[in-house]
Amino acid sequence: MAVTTIAKEVVGPNKLRLMLRSKIPVLVERARDGSEAAARELADLAFENDENQVAMVAAGAIPVLVDLLGSEARVEAAWALANLAVNASIDMKASVPGLAKLALEGRDEEARVEAARALAILAFNDSRVAIDAMPAFLDLAKTGESSRARDLVADALAHVGAETGDFSSAIPVLVDLLRDSRDQAAVALQSLALANPDNQKMIVDAGALPTLVDLSERGNKDAVGALANLAHNNADNQKAIAAAGAIPALVELLASKDACEIAAGAVANLAALEDNRSIILESGAIPGLLDIVACGTDEAKEFAAGALANLALQDDVFFHPDALVDLATRGTDGAKVEAAWALANLAVNNPQITGLVVPVLLDLARDDNPVAKHEATLALRTLGFS
Repeated sequence: MAVTTIAKEVVGPNKLRLMLRSKIPVLVERARDGSEAAARELADLAFENDENQVAMVAAGAIPVLVDLLGSEARVEAAWALANLAVNASIDMKASVPGLAKLALEGRDEEARVEAARALAILAFNDSRVAIDAMPAFLDLAKTGESSRARDLVADALAHVGAETGDFSSAIPVLVDLLRDSRDQAAVALQSLALANPDNQKMIVDAGALPTLVDLSERGNKDAVGALANLAHNNADNQKAIAAAGAIPALVELLASKDACEIAAGAVANLAALEDNRSIILESGAIPGLLDIVACGTDEAKEFAAGALANLALQDDVFFHPDALVDLATRGTDGAKVEAAWALANLAVNNPQITGLVVPVLLDLARDDNPVAKHEATLALRTLGFS
């Protein structure tokens, strides 16, 4: 008896992907009718798959999913929108109001959290989303029962920028999140403190310093950056940060490969206050700063030279100027300026090095960069040369 062999077609991965993708228009139509299962399957297909994401957009999935945010399929719809939001090339602006409404007014925390996840992803690519969703984020941080809810709020607000809007209402919440071990909140506080005296004051008044100092002691660069920005051109904060005990930790971080750059910036800003200089010097900052001037990144060298320029204002300070001479000659434009002032300030109180310093400043006064030229001329005048 003859045996008939039946050949079975093996579906390869490429064909399987095409088969799944071909289902997307059908799933979108089913989702339009309110199907939770269809919304869930769309969320699965959108997960880490650029081609499916593009196909979903082409099939009109976004407005359908936005409509579902007010339905029984709200969790699945928010989940699908969150997976689409990962793709920065997709325009998701139309989804923000619906997601923000669900995150703020949702009847169950699972839906609120999933909507917040989508908003947090969108805020990563466009910090303005954080403005539109701010009431939702703040309410979720205060009322959310799950740890994930507070994590998502901290992640979302980490992408805010001081230039994008008024985030004063967020500062107490961020400080609370920081205390609650949401280290991401330090990223937002660093951004909000940048060149914003009002925010700088509110952050300190909200009690952020003890936690920021503690995180800095553990090498958290975002916390160090927050302290640096809080101290920038703010004498009250410079005093408060020193009183909180930050300086020894910051000086120690000057020897850290990962954190030395931002630590040098923080030390430079704190050294602008005369009362802080003795603490910085007693903490042993100068060797670390000189090492950075000699071997650090361009930006780190500039920060370190700025710190040395402020410290050199002290009457009893002396350090060997060779690294600064080299930086004033070969550094970036910004580093040359900081090195010039460090050399000038050092020479004011140590006239024995004037013969070394003046030729360097004279060369810099002939520099092609107008800022460097101007600053070198001013530095020479402090030494009595016009």
